[in-house]
Amino acid sequence: MNDARNELCRCGSGKKYKKCCGRLTAPSAASTARAATHPIPLSPDLGVERFGDANSSDPFEAAMVRLARRGNVSQAESHIRARLARDPGNARALNMLGWIAAAVGQWSHAARSFESAIAASPSWQPPRGNLERIAHHLSAPPTPAVAGERFLLIKAWGYGFWSDVSHVLGQLLVARLSLRTPVVHWGANSLFSPGPESNAWIEFFESVSNTGIESLAQSGFDYWPPKWTRESLGVAELQKFSGPYSRVAGLWLLSRGERVIISDFFTGILDLIPWIPEDHPLRGRSVHDLARMLVREHLRPKTAIVDEVDRFCAAHLPPGGWLAVHARGSDKALEIPQLDKVNRETFARIDARLASNPNWPIFLMTDDARVLANHRARYGERIVTTACSRTGTDQGIHYQKSTDPSQLGREVLVDTLIAARATAFVGNGFSNASVIVRYLKNWPEGDCVLIGPNLFERANPVLHAW
Repeated sequence: MNDARNELCRCGSGKKYKKCCGRLTAPSAASTARAATHPIPLSPDLGVERFGDANSSDPFEAAMVRLARRGNVSQAESHIRARLARDPGNARALNMLGWIAAAVGQWSHAARSFESAIAASPSWQPPRGNLERIAHHLSAPPTPAVAGERFLLIKAWGYGFWSDVSHVLGQLLVARLSLRTPVVHWGANSLFSPGPESNAWIEFFESVSNTGIESLAQSGFDYWPPKWTRESLGVAELQKFSGPYSRVAGLWLLSRGERVIISDFFTGILDLIPWIPEDHPLRGRSVHDLARMLVREHLRPKTAIVDEVDRFCAAHLPPGGWLAVHARGSDKALEIPQLDKVNRETFARIDARLASNPNWPIFLMTDDARVLANHRARYGERIVTTACSRTGTDQGIHYQKSTDPSQLGREVLVDTLIAARATAFVGNGFSNASVIVRYLKNWPEGDCVLIGPNLFERANPVLHAW
């Protein structure tokens, strides 16, 4: 019989259980030693003793209590929602989820979770007590809005081009839900910045609003998280992964009253969907619907980049139809153990499409010279590519100091926009670039194939594994 601990974890991380949720049942001495730090203060209304039972016979509940005690509600939420997806009527998980909502000031969400826990287990008292303790927040008149426009400053995540854009998309949803004007500023920590004082975002896209970072450093503005001040707004990174107010997930930003809130840590669209209010027009929308909406409304490439795409397509790709393919290599081989399997399936998908369209050329989008060579060996002159930078190693091209960062970002963007104009597309669902191609246009059914799980539709609890 197979050991269940060797199966993939059901939380959606893509890791084996014993290396993901399974490790929560027996924390190491090192993890216990660092449990004393609360990066973000929690609401005082509900003490940790009202979250769950640290001595529970259920290892999962005990593990969640340990997370709550150290203040890691983002990690706990991810695991609790995975538990509820399998067991929607689990009263203890519903009570813990309500506690998390209260901890971040989401009072109506908290009340609904406590009410669901009561309905699931009417004789169990803790959720009733929790609901009573937050009743004054539910009956209180709405907090008067801060006078004047409110803002969300979206800093660079600091990783691959489309990973950073994915971060922006998640924060644009935060801005919409919190009624804030978004301001995107990719500073010196962007891997695609032309200089330390530049905003790399506007090298590639139009601004998402008429406000720049300089307008946010006004006298009288207040800021959250408080690690940021008027003087430090332009600093590239500040306690992003450790220290006070580090790893600030999007759920912390939704209820803040400050004039300016700052996002420097990744939150996916998927993570925000459960926090959309029930009366909000976006409630009930899928990840796909929200991603398409945000891409359509906010990702507006610079005219010069669109012109470059136009020229390439006119010169190299026929109007009668063609296939675009995105195949990964380089550093993705270290992230995805099954990358070779994905690339073999990519060949199979290409062959199937060419069987019914034998005259189609193939536009290949890849960052790896070895992957390009493999495709040319198989498909010969059918392969069409841009003259972009590629690597022959397992180090991502964006980490190689010899490249021009701004030009590299432009090449990635041009390739992606070309791929989105194809008649059909085959890509790698583990890669942000392929996923973005899916959302850049409304593909006919079956014409956009992603091999492997769609990154946008997977939770990533590893981000908050501290």
